[in-house]
Amino acid sequence: MKRFLLKLVVLTVSVTALLLICTSCVGYSYDGVATAYLNAFTRFDYEKMYDMLTPGSQGRVDYEEFVEYHKKVYDTLKIQSVSVQRGESVDNGISKSYDYTATFKSAEYGEFTFDMQLEVYKKAKFYLVAWTPANVVSSMNWNDRIFLSETLGKRGEIFDRDGRVIVKNDYAITVYADKSKIEGREDSVCAQVANILKLESDAVKKSLSKSYGTTGILATLFKGELTAEQETALLEIESVKIDRDSITPIRYYPYGEALAQTLGYATPVTETDREKEEYKFLDEGVRVGRSGLEAAFDSYLQGKKGMQIYLLSDDSKRKTVLYEKPAQDGYDLKLTVDILLQKSVTDYMNEHYKSSSGTATVIEPTTGAVITMVSYPSYNANVYAFDKATNYGDLFQNKQTPLLNRNIQGTYPPGSIFKSVMACIGLDTNTVATSTIFPYENEIQYYTAEKERWRPAGSNWSNYIIRQSFPNAGYKGRLDMNRGLIWSDNIYFGWLAMKVGKTNMINYATKIGIGEQLPFELNVKKAQLANDFKTLNSQKLLADTGFGQGEMLFTPLQLCSTFSMFGNSGTIMQPYIVQSICTTNEFGELEEINVTEPKVFKKAFGETVTSAVRAILEKTATQGTGKSGVRGLSSMRIAAKTGTAQTSANSTGEVGWYAGIVIEGGEKSAVLVSADEGDLKFACVNHIFSQLKN
Repeated sequence: MKRFLLKLVVLTVSVTALLLICTSCVGYSYDGVATAYLNAFTRFDYEKMYDMLTPGSQGRVDYEEFVEYHKKVYDTLKIQSVSVQRGESVDNGISKSYDYTATFKSAEYGEFTFDMQLEVYKKAKFYLVAWTPANVVSSMNWNDRIFLSETLGKRGEIFDRDGRVIVKNDYAITVYADKSKIEGREDSVCAQVANILKLESDAVKKSLSKSYGTTGILATLFKGELTAEQETALLEIESVKIDRDSITPIRYYPYGEALAQTLGYATPVTETDREKEEYKFLDEGVRVGRSGLEAAFDSYLQGKKGMQIYLLSDDSKRKTVLYEKPAQDGYDLKLTVDILLQKSVTDYMNEHYKSSSGTATVIEPTTGAVITMVSYPSYNANVYAFDKATNYGDLFQNKQTPLLNRNIQGTYPPGSIFKSVMACIGLDTNTVATSTIFPYENEIQYYTAEKERWRPAGSNWSNYIIRQSFPNAGYKGRLDMNRGLIWSDNIYFGWLAMKVGKTNMINYATKIGIGEQLPFELNVKKAQLANDFKTLNSQKLLADTGFGQGEMLFTPLQLCSTFSMFGNSGTIMQPYIVQSICTTNEFGELEEINVTEPKVFKKAFGETVTSAVRAILEKTATQGTGKSGVRGLSSMRIAAKTGTAQTSANSTGEVGWYAGIVIEGGEKSAVLVSADEGDLKFACVNHIFSQLKN
């Protein structure tokens, strides 16, 4: 009633004011008022516009409301300017209708164009505008409201080389209940749920107590963890329900431990994150990559926010959409990895390596594509699947360092694997031929039936270089490069490094990429020839370097890449693990938009040199130290080299290596396996070769 009286007073005052003001309007025409109103409209001169309204219009909306109708729309759309294009007019006798097109410009949202109509009435001798909210934007009614809603694009997913999803956006299986319906019997419900799911009752109670709103979450599980029997039993508990696709969003890693360190993980944005410009406007719950590929490709995986500005009717129904920017899902990644092989090797190491540690790397020699990159021990990446990670503290405290990606962050002496490279250096510099014989009689200082020790004649070395392989004992015949590689002889390659010399060693180290950053999607620690090149002035250290000891260090990834040259005519390719950046089309198919092209890292040696050494490495696999790794695989041609290296000068720790190239009879790959218990490498590499067999 008060509002009605107020409107009546306003109407009376307005009519009086109008009579006074419009004395100056005498002589105005329909066209004159229409032009004056639209000119004021383009200047946002709301006061002048309001003065030209009919008494009926002013009685429906006061000045403040009139301004608010315009501003709530124009401010939301961030309108900066408006222009008007006049159209046709129709004379209705007591009024005249004017069609016009209004074009609004917004720096943020672009241009908006609306076809509108202005109605001018003749009241006695005055011409006035009959105004409605449709003169703000077309189709707007008196009680309509304007809303801005945002939509979030999904984070991109990650797939293996064959399109299997290995990181996905999903929902956990959520066991829940309406809190109001279990009030007073919470303990009983929690105990029953815990008993069925074989959980601690206190854990279920804790989950319930932390639930917000009316939905009480009792337990969350991954797909496949809930049996049919458990589901039936849960649903028999009064008020308990199960949700699979709406309550608990997760970032799910279907293969658990397989590739965990390389994939990395993503967790919800924090206030600290928002101090960075790129994360400043991320909404609550949006995930940010923290490690691995999730972090390295976060800008691609991150979805883009969408927006819709629309009119909402008084019965809360969505009407005209004024502006829409669809949300964009993040780009997907397609990897070069075969996740089934990755999981097979991970499972094998879980079963056999136990408390040991190690790596397994498989690379396509001709492209550099990484097929497998196992770092053991690993961890189940699903510890980070939920918005609040659970039990991850144990990962940081674990002495076996499961978070460490040993393939790219661990550096180890390459041991006898480097003898294959040393042989290439010797041949390429013409220092030796494959038939060159170690000057046995003049050089050996001490020898027994089991062990021979050497230091150059006339040297003052305090330590010998030892030949431990009995088949290489002196009475077995003269030692050339063939026998030196087949039986992995330290003396031969220590002697060869001294003959090659420090300068050549440094030059060839550079030629194969030692000391240079290895190009890869994730940061790889640099390989090194020595702590300082000056230390190679020591003839003993230079000799030790020749068989992969001394101060030489490699990451497993770079060592595998280097050895892969024997499958690619002496050329080392850049390793890569992201095959392409993709989008998912409407049919759920991956469409590649940015494909990684294979690139050469180093042209280390020519075909003549590497084929000569590879021929010896084939014999190593069938006759020498590599036999144990190829048992049962006689249909495959494999070139191989084994190695055992002391991990530091003052340590009794060792790392065992097995490197191999599949030449025929299987997927042509370079394989490198390491283990800190030497014999484990043979069975593990045999398992991998078996998987690669045609």
